Amino acid sequence: MKIEIILNLKERIVVDSINEAVVLHCKYRDDNNIGSRDMYNSIILKNNVVSNYISYNGRVWDWGKEGNPYMRQTDSRKEMLKYFK
Repeated sequence: MKIEIILNLKERIVVDSINEAVVLHCKYRDDNNIGSRDMYNSIILKNNVVSNYISYNGRVWDWGKEGNPYMRQTDSRKEMLKYFK
């Protein structure tokens, strides 16, 4: 299964596991000293289908979960959609 992470809506990277995606997300956050207000949740794709997202603190959430920020933040959704064209 191909797993990818869209890191902070900036970079699409192939990873070996969701755990590796979480490590990359947290490393990016920490290395760049980014606060929660300035970082998008990272998106996980399995075989090119959105399956999960990683919140600021590194927790993995199901994409369909109620409260998904990409479902309620119009600007974030527009920014995210450029990766799926």
